[in-house]
Amino acid sequence: MRRLGELCAVALLGGTLGGCTTTSASEPTSCEPGENIFCRCDNGEAGTKQCGDDGESFGACGPCDPLPYSISSGSGGTGGAGPSTVDVLLIPDSAEDAIGLYDPQDGSYLGDWLPPNQPDDPYTFSTPINAVQGLKDHIFVSDQVEDAVLEFEPDGTFVGVFADGTDGLDNIRGIDFFGTDLFVSDASGVIARFAATGDRLPDLINDMTLDPFDILLEPSGNTLVVDIASPNRVRFYPAGSTTTFSHLLQRDFPQQLKPNPAGGYLVATFGSGEVLEVDEVGTVGRTVLVSSARGVHPLGNGNWLVTGLDDGVRVVDPDDGSTVAQVRDGTGFRYIELVTLPAR
Repeated sequence: MRRLGELCAVALLGGTLGGCTTTSASEPTSCEPGENIFCRCDNGEAGTKQCGDDGESFGACGPCDPLPYSISSGSGGTGGAGPSTVDVLLIPDSAEDAIGLYDPQDGSYLGDWLPPNQPDDPYTFSTPINAVQGLKDHIFVSDQVEDAVLEFEPDGTFVGVFADGTDGLDNIRGIDFFGTDLFVSDASGVIARFAATGDRLPDLINDMTLDPFDILLEPSGNTLVVDIASPNRVRFYPAGSTTTFSHLLQRDFPQQLKPNPAGGYLVATFGSGEVLEVDEVGTVGRTVLVSSARGVHPLGNGNWLVTGLDDGVRVVDPDDGSTVAQVRDGTGFRYIELVTLPAR
């Protein structure tokens, strides 16, 4: 069942540097006029905000250093003074328990959508893996160790825990939406399915020989599942089937699977240390060496943005395998997803 969490106001619109506090139904909503109350800046730093004369409203959180990025343009939004939304890439960092923003055209780092998780935040990250956009354009984040899918508004406001261990989840990885249903890769050998209400529905796939690490549901009805059970492979289930499958690809410890704009798929393989281009029948094309590869996304300029345990976040040229840019160093970067967020 869905459990709504405490709300935390993390302002992203209008370029304001608003902070946040947590509230619950049992806590008072009034404050003493002129009182300074703890808050957190958008960049994660601690600050204070002053209670207004009405005893309910607050001033801006501060002092806050300027954000390390500014989303001001992109492919989303409408005309007028500027776009109201922008397309960006989200990459969870399980070492820092944060989620970063990246440019979908060239892969450059734009700062954090969610800064490193703090003890006083109304949610807990332990090993965030996958952040995808779903219902109401909200962002849903799978956490492998928390056994939970957490829900956030596009501006970063925490909504609540959408599903967790009380729903039978245990050791979850990649997630995907199809229509209004959420599908979750669970180590118990199932692709769990949840309705928009947060209620668990019958599993899409329940197979004790399966150890799923990612799932891709295609508009055609085909389902692809990354399987790390022996033999490690990518399973291809044709439309209408959840029991009969073929082997699209066999590689050691595959992780993220993405559609390739040129057709077929891109597959990051942790064990074999590669990012592969694979066509619809499993023929391998361009291959880039990425040590302990985890995530991949095709960029607008034709390069690939990749993540790996040893390689951090980097942009590679898929034609010759060269590194175009070392975007970030670190060991915790995971899956890469395109989302639409409010411009700021």
